[in-house]
Order: sequence, then structure tokens, then C-alpha cells
Amino acid sequence: MQKPWSPAEKFAMSLATAVGIIGLSAIYPGWVQISLWAADKDAPAWVQAVGSVLAIIAAAMIASWQTQRAERQEARRLNAQMRSKMLAVRGLLEAAAEAIEDARNAMSEESKNLRIAASDELDKITSLFGTIPIFEIPGPDMVTSITNVSRQLRMAAKMLRHHASAVGLPPLESKQTAVKYLNTVSTILATEIEFCDAQLKEVTEA
Repeated sequence: MQKPWSPAEKFAMSLATAVGIIGLSAIYPGWVQISLWAADKDAPAWVQAVGSVLAIIAAAMIASWQTQRAERQEARRLNAQMRSKMLAVRGLLEAAAEAIEDARNAMSEESKNLRIAASDELDKITSLFGTIPIFEIPGPDMVTSITNVSRQLRMAAKMLRHHASAVGLPPLESKQTAVKYLNTVSTILATEIEFCDAQLKEVTEA
């Protein structure tokens, strides 16, 4: 669908129309009348006046075009920056999803080392989320998403360390609760990745 004209484009078109009207008005009487008018002693002054008006109109049209071009370039630059940041966030979300999957596998094994390794990986990814400048994140919804994911990963890492320190000791109910929580975090991450993909699509189509 064609985008509506911007105010600058409308202004440029109005100026172009004005130039056309002036030109048609000048040639309408015919070349004979024009030659007679040109022989008048005041003709040079009129030519200079009309030329000055046309020069002003042309300058305004050029300035309008340059402004539109600068606005388009700035919009493309900002769009590219936003897309780059969102891709970085999506990459971290995918890494977090993989780490949660490792954590789920670690909980299914009675291995202290596996659980410690999984908790360390979650801590590392949580730290990476913390390095993202909060004021440079595109949109408040994504800020909320990152904050929520970071909190969930931190809690998951803490839970894994607790179970790693007591392999075989926690009751079955406690282990099932931990696995259930990890499944919930996995679902949250899948939802956030879908949300990020939707945001990226909007940026791409803008």
C-alpha cells in the first residue's frame, strides 16, 4: 500500500504546480505577444523579477527534497540500530533456552557436577543480560521481557545449586517441583523468543 505523502512532499508538489502554472501563463498568449512584450523597455525588469521568484521556488524545492532525504537516511539508520539490538537480545534468549534445557537434563541425572555446570551457565547468561543498557532497549515491552527472563534465570541457577549440594537427599516432591519450574521457564523463554521475532518483523517491514 502506498504511504501517504509527508508535509514536505505536499509542499514540494505545490511548488512544482506553481512553477508549471507560471510557465503556462507565460506562453499562453502566444509567441507574437511574447515578442512584443519583450521589446518593451520594462521587460528586463519583469524577467528579472520572474527569474528571482522561480529561483526562490527552485531553492525551496531543493531544500525540501534534501530534508526528506536526510529524514529517510536517519530513519534507516535508527531502524538498523534497533534491529541490531533486537537480534542481540534474541541471541541471548536462545542461549538461555539452551541453558534451561541443559538444566532440565541435569535435574534428571543424579550428578552434582552437571547441576553445578548448568547453574554456572545460567549465571553467565544472566550476567550478559545485565550488560544490556536498559535505556537502549527498543520498547518498554522488551525491557519488561528482559527483566523477567533475568529474574527467572537467576532463580533457576539458585535452585540448581541447592539441588547440586544435596544430590540424592531432597525428597522426590522437591525434585519434581524443580523440574516443573524449569519447564515453566522454558515456556516463558519460548514465548519471549516469539515476541522478539514479531518485533523484528515489524522493524523489518517499517
